[in-house]
Amino acid sequence: MMPVLIVSRTRMKGGICIGGISVDNHANVRLLPSSGGHSHPASAPYRIGQLWNLDLTTPATIVPPHVEDMQVEVARPAGELEDVAGWLGRNANVVSGDVSVLFDGLLRVSHAGTAYIGENAVPRSSVGFWRPSSDLRADDPGQHYLATYGLREVTVKYVGEAPATPVIPAGSLVRVSLARWFSPSGSDWTACWLQLSGWYPVAGASTSRREP
Repeated sequence: MMPVLIVSRTRMKGGICIGGISVDNHANVRLLPSSGGHSHPASAPYRIGQLWNLDLTTPATIVPPHVEDMQVEVARPAGELEDVAGWLGRNANVVSGDVSVLFDGLLRVSHAGTAYIGENAVPRSSVGFWRPSSDLRADDPGQHYLATYGLREVTVKYVGEAPATPVIPAGSLVRVSLARWFSPSGSDWTACWLQLSGWYPVAGASTSRREP
């Protein structure tokens, strides 16, 4: 079984997407139900900071950049980690800078001011950890955040299950992801849009109950 730390619960059409990271090799995994589909019901037991021992299988179809997809066959709870930010800071691949550094530097900016990946330049993965070089400010009552891309400002959709905060300070540890391939209405092209999946407050003075 693979020990996995749960690092995200994101809202998507039809349910909740569960993100994790392997404790052993620090690879990102997106946990899919064994019955198929891309989402779990909101009642799914996986919570951020929990450790689970999982039997995982690769879906029949993997469409890059969503190479993290894995189906959960067996799941057993294995404890909890308090300082998720600290563990990720030491073990995950974290990039720093503005939005332009994310996803192999392949993000483009639409006329509407959103960042996306096109079919002609696909990154190696659809999940990343980021320390933004400037504050991320909530816009549109917490449904989006404003971030910098070079000299431009872009709008990033917030899809985390936790309530949004007005400002995510520069240097905070943030999880970003790419939405599934989508064709805007009336268009003949397909893209994956940048999303903000969540962020990780620094734990207090207490130490973690268990660190993998």
